Amino acid sequence: RAAPAVAAAAVANPEALEQEVRAAVDGSGGFLCPVEGCGVRSKLKGNIKSHLRVHSDYRPYGCGKEGCKRTFRWKSSLSHHLESAAHGGKARKIIGKGEK
Repeated sequence: RAAPAVAAAAVANPEALEQEVRAAVDGSGGFLCPVEGCGVRSKLKGNIKSHLRVHSDYRPYGCGKEGCKRTFRWKSSLSHHLESAAHGGKARKIIGKGEK
């Protein structure tokens, strides 16, 4: 999905993000992604805050290993990267579609 300007600005600016998510409270007591046409819902505000990264290029988690410039949207993605063969961890072979 394309990153609407409002989502990209909100994710990069925590105060704007807080306003966007607060404004997105739906009638069921949950939270709705404020990006038009997305429709993702959650009972937890933090889940919507994390979800908004999908709509932007905001990557707050950097590898930090010498010579590695990879960045990630989620802390769990950074953890998987650090455990990967790229940094001497256990490699998990990921097979794509059509591969055996």
